Amino acid sequence: MSEGHRLRVVQLTDLHFGAQPSPVDGRMPESCFADVVEHLARHEARPDLYVATGDLTDDGDAATTARLQRALDALDAPVRCLAGNHDRESTLAALRTERVHAVRTSRHGNWLFCYLDTNATGRARHADGTVTDLPDRMHAGASGSIDVGDLAMLDRVLATSDAPHAMVWLHHPPLPPPVFDDGAGPAAWAVPLLAMLSRHRAVHGLACGHLHTGYEARHGALRIYGTTTTWLAMDFARWRVTAPGYRAFAFHDDGLVESRSVLVEHERYGTDLPLPEWVGRVLQAHFGLGAGEPTHDDQAS
Repeated sequence: MSEGHRLRVVQLTDLHFGAQPSPVDGRMPESCFADVVEHLARHEARPDLYVATGDLTDDGDAATTARLQRALDALDAPVRCLAGNHDRESTLAALRTERVHAVRTSRHGNWLFCYLDTNATGRARHADGTVTDLPDRMHAGASGSIDVGDLAMLDRVLATSDAPHAMVWLHHPPLPPPVFDDGAGPAAWAVPLLAMLSRHRAVHGLACGHLHTGYEARHGALRIYGTTTTWLAMDFARWRVTAPGYRAFAFHDDGLVESRSVLVEHERYGTDLPLPEWVGRVLQAHFGLGAGEPTHDDQAS
């Protein structure tokens, strides 16, 4: 553990290795990832752990997964991974090296980290317990969902752990960014999750990706940390494309959580391009979020 009894963690999310160039400005996901890694080396203390919260690849292709594995293996700390709706079951199965792999939990001093799969509607669970991808996992799992068995297992793990503090990592956000807050509350699939977590006083928060933007929100005592993508990052308040980035955490022994959402500094991300119209359609279709470019009055405020 790092000096001062702090566990330093960097969350990376929505890497989308293998994706086509961004339709907005042509940026390539693997080049963006390299820029993020360079920024980390220049601006952050060496972390104790990386957590990669899904959409690691764009389509689960085996060659792409091999490139991803090499990139994650080259990081300066171990990596724990979980899947997003763009991934395939085979993606995480292949990411099993000494430093990089997917687990359900990991213990770090006073902290228990729980890694939750939120892609149940994109998968089929069979009688023998095995799981396979649906033909269109990417769209079928876009809105998020949790397998009842996975939720029950998480409940049991938290109930039996002697860790004084816990953090949950997942791909889909249980709450939208505050800019979309219309009082509707959590996503329907997240209601039982948040109700269960609220019974476990050790749980301090949840860290997620999927929306390609960084934000913080609260649900009771739980803090929700949304993290920007290492690829095509978005600022919904300004309706603009931003530089890619990551989230840096410091987990203290006494339960204090410090967190920063960070965008990289690089000349290729100096433009101020508006988000395309299709972003609003995706937000509405998959998340029920009314979105669009801010009006003149919105921008002035």
